[in-house]
Amino acid sequence: MPPLFSSLNGSLRGLHTDKLLPWILKDRGVPRSYAWKELWSGVAVDKLTDLIARASADQQITLFEAQPMGPEGLLDRVSWNPATPISYELQTFGLEAMIPSVYNTAADAIWDFAERQGAFVVDRVNLRLEYAAVVQTLRNAALMTFNTTLVAAQQWSNRGSPDSYPIDDVMTWVRFVREEANRPIARVYMTAPTWQEAAQHPTTLARRDVTAWGVLTTERLEEICRLDKGTIYVDDYGIYKAPGLSGVGAKRYFGGPDVMVLTGGGPTRGDFSFGHLYYLGGSGEDPLVVLRYPEYRVARFAEVVQVTSFAHFLVEEPTAAFVAFNAVNPALTRFRSMLSA
Repeated sequence: MPPLFSSLNGSLRGLHTDKLLPWILKDRGVPRSYAWKELWSGVAVDKLTDLIARASADQQITLFEAQPMGPEGLLDRVSWNPATPISYELQTFGLEAMIPSVYNTAADAIWDFAERQGAFVVDRVNLRLEYAAVVQTLRNAALMTFNTTLVAAQQWSNRGSPDSYPIDDVMTWVRFVREEANRPIARVYMTAPTWQEAAQHPTTLARRDVTAWGVLTTERLEEICRLDKGTIYVDDYGIYKAPGLSGVGAKRYFGGPDVMVLTGGGPTRGDFSFGHLYYLGGSGEDPLVVLRYPEYRVARFAEVVQVTSFAHFLVEEPTAAFVAFNAVNPALTRFRSMLSA
């Protein structure tokens, strides 16, 4: 993929692709789960047959409001033309870190050093992708047109309201998506605090026949909604630090107070799933390119580790997904401002 390299900072200083680093991270196990890997079906853009369904020759894949971070603000955009006049345009997400060479000499072993120097940048660019996928795309009412906002009386956190009924809500939303898409449900997504409100709601606990040990389980709710095992995804690790904040209350859940019901599946000409992740390059299952090159202008020299991703989260069928905005009240004290993303 030589055309991709020209857009990367450092390409004139002996830039090269290093496949070792991401595999070290994968083998050693970076302890983080990313929702975008669970919610989107990935499509590698590497040949003519990957043309997006219904896209004519004069159309390009456009980016929906994603603003990638980099050392100097926005990174370059890259257009890739597999065949004239077909063109894919994907946004570049990237981050780089400068590692002084003295750190290498102090490392216990080369494997530990490679893991430490690469884990930070890989994690940060994945967080950037998580933000683009969940916050800017799935939770964007302008893109996800099949949605509703729960009023105060309907919110699951309003435990004393007769109109608050989590189990019935999920069953109804799942039915809505099945009716619109006419295909299986791929994921029901919510954050851990939102799930806790559903599991501990008085109407849930009153139905002792559907609970185990006085609490609803995801497995039981999947049975009630006739979903495959593992369909309900409770996001425990989709947390980031809000810009400019520190201490208690500085963190946020990407999914906030919303609940999403999504279809999925591989892309076809007659596809009715809500969307896909299109990407170039990658190491293993991740749309990432990891680059390392020496930096001789730093005292004692240094090595630059750069992680770049060429990706686009495309909503293809907005009616094949349902987003319930503010399923809980994010302003409540018990949520500690963590649902205000």
